[in-house]
Amino acid sequence: MNIYSIPHTGTHFVQRLLGVKAKHVEGWKKTDELIILPIRDPWTTYVTWVSRGRDQDFKEKWFLLNEIYETQDTLVLPIDTKDREMQLSKISARIGKDLETDWKPINNGPRKEVEYIDLSDVYKLPVVDRFYGSKTKAIA
Repeated sequence: MNIYSIPHTGTHFVQRLLGVKAKHVEGWKKTDELIILPIRDPWTTYVTWVSRGRDQDFKEKWFLLNEIYETQDTLVLPIDTKDREMQLSKISARIGKDLETDWKPINNGPRKEVEYIDLSDVYKLPVVDRFYGSKTKAIA
């Protein structure tokens, strides 16, 4: 089992939950093993991204995550959706391990006011649309 994530989407949370070291998406290599993808709402992730001063291509990471989702054996764990328990149950069943959590954030930090950017292309990606819908505008 592998975990690949975009920074600030629950990387440390899922790593601790599953007891498996996570890698960011740019370290992805095709595999026949199951891949777990933690995700958070892209706008919320973007706000954290900017607040922490991350200097990388935000959208590029989402497009790579979507490529993993579409080409590999994956299960997605959305950290901030109403159906997260159901998704966690799917992972539990697949890996044969009873997983439970209180969903408390790990490494939570201060957030800045962030100017709107158009993330509609990210929300249209199948991996994002599946859990968050194809929003045409992120609300700041």
